[in-house]
Amino acid sequence: MIQHSPDTLHARYLGPVLRYVRCRVENAEEAEDITADIFIAAFSSLHKVRNGSDPYPWLLRIARRKIADYLRKQAKKPVSLPPNLGGGTNPHAALEQDEAVAKIQEIVLGLSGDQREAILLQYLDRLSIEAIASVMRKTPAAVNSLLQRARANIYQAGRAYFLANEVTE
Repeated sequence: MIQHSPDTLHARYLGPVLRYVRCRVENAEEAEDITADIFIAAFSSLHKVRNGSDPYPWLLRIARRKIADYLRKQAKKPVSLPPNLGGGTNPHAALEQDEAVAKIQEIVLGLSGDQREAILLQYLDRLSIEAIASVMRKTPAAVNSLLQRARANIYQAGRAYFLANEVTE
């Protein structure tokens, strides 16, 4: 049975929680502050997590609330995907890759809030449908439906762009 202490919780989940926040808040310093607030809130309510359960979805629920609070205070939606970290030796290929990443980011950011969140949780945070359901407080069936609609919307929004680029190559 897993015991959850503040030290082990912080050591194990600081990186993943910071990455989750950083993907949704543009300013790195603000993301770090929000992450600190998440762990402060988590430590004060650590008794609510059952021993033996995975605390990561619980931490992400706290993170979602803290990010929403931050965004309300900022009165804007600075959601972004991580920058393209891959570097190639071919400048033309790198430029095309950067353009494709920007297009995908535009498409994903154009999704409805729940669809965007579900897609990011699955592909960026690599959570299972069950964990996403826990974070979003939805049933696994509802999450699966959100993901299917999100994928269909991404396909529709990006089909013309990516098929046109494939033909020209």
